[in-house]
Amino acid sequence: MKKRFVFFLAVGFSMVSFLVFAQAPASTETGGTEKGLESLLFSEIPMVKSTGFFATKATKSPGYVTVVTAKNIEDSPARDLRDVLNYFVPGMSELIHEGVGPMVAVRGIGMDSNAKTLFMLDGQQLNHRQHFGYATETALPLLGDISELEISNGPSAIVHGSGAISGFVNMFPKSGKDFPGWFINTEYGFKEELYKTEVGYGKSFGAGRDLYLYGGILEANGAKTDRPWVVDATGGEDNNSLLAYKVRANAFPGPIPTSKLAAYLNYDDFNLNAFFLDETMGIPGEFNRAGDGGEKTAWSVTDLGIRPKYTFHPSDLESLDLLGSLLLMQQGHCPDSPIAKYGSTTFSGGNDTEREFDKESDMEIKTIGRTTRFKGHSLAVGGLVGRRNFKVNDTYFHGGSENTTGEAQSTHWTELALFAEDVAELTDAWTASLGWRYDEVRYAAITSLPNNPSPTNAQNVSWRAATAYELNPTSSVKLSFQEGFRYPDLAYTHWRSVWNKWFSDHGYAARIPELTPEKMNSTELNYHKEFREIKTKVDLNVYYNVYDKTLHWHTFGTTNAGVDSTAVAALIADQGWMGAHINAPGKFRTEGFELIGTWQPLDNITATLSYGFSKATNVPDDVYNSFTFWTSNGAWILYPTHQVKGLVVTKWFADRLTLSCAPTYQSAVNRLKRPAGDNIGYIYDHPRFVTDISGEYQITKKLSTKLTIKNLFETNVPPRDFKMHPYQGAIGTDARYWYISVKYQF
Repeated sequence: MKKRFVFFLAVGFSMVSFLVFAQAPASTETGGTEKGLESLLFSEIPMVKSTGFFATKATKSPGYVTVVTAKNIEDSPARDLRDVLNYFVPGMSELIHEGVGPMVAVRGIGMDSNAKTLFMLDGQQLNHRQHFGYATETALPLLGDISELEISNGPSAIVHGSGAISGFVNMFPKSGKDFPGWFINTEYGFKEELYKTEVGYGKSFGAGRDLYLYGGILEANGAKTDRPWVVDATGGEDNNSLLAYKVRANAFPGPIPTSKLAAYLNYDDFNLNAFFLDETMGIPGEFNRAGDGGEKTAWSVTDLGIRPKYTFHPSDLESLDLLGSLLLMQQGHCPDSPIAKYGSTTFSGGNDTEREFDKESDMEIKTIGRTTRFKGHSLAVGGLVGRRNFKVNDTYFHGGSENTTGEAQSTHWTELALFAEDVAELTDAWTASLGWRYDEVRYAAITSLPNNPSPTNAQNVSWRAATAYELNPTSSVKLSFQEGFRYPDLAYTHWRSVWNKWFSDHGYAARIPELTPEKMNSTELNYHKEFREIKTKVDLNVYYNVYDKTLHWHTFGTTNAGVDSTAVAALIADQGWMGAHINAPGKFRTEGFELIGTWQPLDNITATLSYGFSKATNVPDDVYNSFTFWTSNGAWILYPTHQVKGLVVTKWFADRLTLSCAPTYQSAVNRLKRPAGDNIGYIYDHPRFVTDISGEYQITKKLSTKLTIKNLFETNVPPRDFKMHPYQGAIGTDARYWYISVKYQF
């Protein structure tokens, strides 16, 4: 029955696509050429603001930058940030963490947290530095306040400092000037019984003065897997005990829907961004398998962010930005949420004594001075001072906490930075830039650890050199060398301290080495070409990345990462296991390329196709033994070596109907041999091919409705898990998900 349904649905979609072609000649008579997609394909090259201290044409900015607008998202099946990255950004794919859900893998590097990709809101850093970076937030379908995103797959330390090793995602909010009036958008998800409502209002008060307000709320009851991917406590299979997806606040004292509120004000030279996010995501994983109690089913995140900015203009050639930033963040497990009590009698439902919450505050003041006084040069200099405070067993907003056994810690540290960049226009066609940055972090003692350690203060110097040349009006080439680095997340110190104390208490001299900042440098060549006669444009990115002292999770036993094997064996015999975050010894390298083509065969059809390839190369034995991310022949395990992404958008009936199709392909895991006892990893031995579609119809000028179908063909291969077991976080991906929404603008 399901196969027959999918067949007729696919046939129907194909017939509609055929009608699009048939209607194409008439589109010019209805204004399709002027209003449709042709004006977008070869429109003026966008300016990007996130790669440097000056806005720069995308063909001149260092590295390849993907620009995604609110209209792009609206015209695609994308519902959340994961979809945006999966559809629009070559070289990015999704992993699943068994405790907190979505992880971003970039150009081969898939890790146990999102901390290697820096997520920002108009330059304000959003990553949690206690642990996990920016994780469940990427699965939250509340993007109604975002006007545009700039996404880079390369490091950018001189601009953004610690964290942008695998690139960055910078989201820009809507303004009252560009988005005036009201909008209301409601959505229902059939599979997980999801309810969502978004409301936005924009108002302009004159030149340079506007306000945008946004509110979104949603909840979902979750969905069960249709396949027996779940391994229960006895080693059997159980397909009824896990939730695939759920968003709800942490239920203190009762069910409170997930919500997001935001306000964005521009008043002459003053800008203020403010937001509040409160969400809990039910993530299926090893913590809620049948037989494990289900005590850690829901991961809760609450953030309050405020970022004021004022720009001084001493002259027409100089400006000085003064920026402040305040982020109050809390995160942790929420065991007594109703999420843990849904769908299965095998759950214990959790208990209050196992709450795990911690809080973090980030305060920062930054100045950026700019001048164009010197002919052919744009100079920027600046600095920042910031302080991060961390406390376990505590919250800012709600929830409470009675458990201190988690990995979070209590301490504070201070961050200092100085930076400068010169962008030189050597000729009308040739641009070069040189940038430098110094960072320093000063640590206080970690008061929540048994031996009260104080990490060693760290310093880092980053460089960037880039050049771009416009060969002619339709082609350009650019080359860049960029560096990235990242201080260890605070939670990374936990198990290192615990195990080192065990070694000391039991008379062993062995120690897990102290953590140091990880580093990466990337050399990237980009080529852009437009073939206007056939309405096509092509981008080619070739990169070579060098990773040094990469921070990652290591399970001791098979290999011991430089720690005395006798001591490790004794600890495992006593404790049953041993794992900790460590720096990988030495360096390893990755290389690859991405090819992106955009084609407009007819005025009302635009198709984008990208191919990404990545592999590890020249990996030393000691580094290889420290990781479990690739096979000895350099094939990735946690990242698809080959991935193809497509997005086709069609418009017809004078642009009143928009149809889109987003197929993605990821190659299978290429392992030399399957680990002993691995009775379920075979799922990853198959390629993953997922197709999402959507259709939006403009009923009136103000009223529209949209149908989105995710995983149209019910693909059974889940996204990769950083432990390579689908039951630890990828449950439910075999299902087809339906969403219908209604939007009204006035």
